[in-house]
Amino acid sequence: MCPQDDPSEWEPIALATTNTTGHSLGYFLESPKLRVMATGENARTKSANYMGSFTLKDCVPFIEWPCSKTHKIQVSIAVVYNKAADTSRVIYGSEIGVPPGLQLHTTP
Repeated sequence: MCPQDDPSEWEPIALATTNTTGHSLGYFLESPKLRVMATGENARTKSANYMGSFTLKDCVPFIEWPCSKTHKIQVSIAVVYNKAADTSRVIYGSEIGVPPGLQLHTTP
């Protein structure tokens, strides 16, 4: 995100990484996507709303095959830039499709 640019020009990049715990449990993240849903600007802020998605495969630990279930997970995200304070923040919204017993966490 570049504060000088119009929010519609902010280029979204999607990454999905399975950590060591996920690998040892047989969970694998694949096919990350990030789609622009809306952008806007007013006297105080610039903002962009995104819908992120990825595939979660539930497989046999360590062997990584066979995979018993595949889940499509979606997360809404907003990026807001405060012009006066020259600060930005990310707001995480709803999560759709997260299997029972699992929880998404953000990384710094």
